[in-house]
Amino acid sequence: MPKLRLASGLLALTLASPALADSIDGKWCSEDGRRITIEGSLGLWGTAGLKISGDYLRYTYLFAMPSGEPEAGQKVEMRFRRMDQTIAVKIGEGEAKIWRKCPPDISRSIFKRSGHRFA
Repeated sequence: MPKLRLASGLLALTLASPALADSIDGKWCSEDGRRITIEGSLGLWGTAGLKISGDYLRYTYLFAMPSGEPEAGQKVEMRFRRMDQTIAVKIGEGEAKIWRKCPPDISRSIFKRSGHRFA
């Protein structure tokens, strides 16, 4: 009977643990208020709903900053950091900045889907 209780307890702990994401996909927020959504090979969308084309890999997204942005034309490299569930975003030659998953309230209010655009 003690072995059954131990096994049940371990199973409960395993099921209660949050699942770790295993790709760069999702809704991401920076400390300075920028927001993006990455949906795999479908693409990346910025806060204004602009679709940005680039090279998608499971843990990386590479693209050129679109016109209208302060860093227009610069290379952007986003790398998923599985260990802490963040992404490192490097724009041009600058240092990488850490972005975090957007909180659910921001995800719902900022990224309401309308076709393939987010408003």
